[in-house]
Amino acid sequence: MSASLLPLPEDWERGLAVVAHPDDMEYGAASAVARWTSQGKTIDYVLATSGEAGISAMPPSEVAPLREAEQRASCREVGVRSVEFLGFPDGTLVADLGLRRALALAIREHRPEVIVSINFRDSWGGASWNHADHRALGGREPHEQRVVADADRRDVVVAAPDPEASAELMHRHPRAALDEPP
Repeated sequence: MSASLLPLPEDWERGLAVVAHPDDMEYGAASAVARWTSQGKTIDYVLATSGEAGISAMPPSEVAPLREAEQRASCREVGVRSVEFLGFPDGTLVADLGLRRALALAIREHRPEVIVSINFRDSWGGASWNHADHRALGGREPHEQRVVADADRRDVVVAAPDPEASAELMHRHPRAALDEPP
């Protein structure tokens, strides 16, 4: 564990995962979700897209229902209560007022105590660029969490499966951190 990160507190009951695509949570955070649901915590997922651009050999109209079904099956495996697809187009997500509105509504609806997301920095490190949809979502999501938390006058713990992103979020939200659960 990095000296700059604190363990993610587990003194909460409701969590929300907010990511761009089906399978984003499975790359790094699904095991934490399984841990939390096994502790009796309620976890819901909100995905900005249905991942319809994710299989180049198939038409998007066939890919979207396939990837949504795969995501629902993955969620059942780790105990997620609900999965919501916001319907934004895959591969062209934009950090605009439409995305901002959809994220704020989802956060208000689910009223999470913890919000988990994916790396939204420009890169995964080195020469590996991050997906534009991840960057667009991350550009809006921390702001919406703060707006909702401020409006509700309650604290929201923010976590992300990327240590550098967590450090950035922790700077903005002092209770936030990410580490593997103890």
